[in-house]
Amino acid sequence: MQLNMFKSIKNDRMIQSVEPDTCFYIQNYAAVIAKKSLDLTVDPPPDLAIEIDKLTRI
Repeated sequence: MQLNMFKSIKNDRMIQSVEPDTCFYIQNYAAVIAKKSLDLTVDPPPDLAIEIDKLTRI
């Protein structure tokens, strides 16, 4: 399951938050598939979060 709706993801086990461009639920797919919205204080975080930084050199 792919999601593109997160602004920032952070939990107690993370050193810093991420602002992913896209997220994927793999292992926790069954826990979130039927939900229309997610509450990360209750629902599991995504299994994979991809953040792309594009740097331009002059």
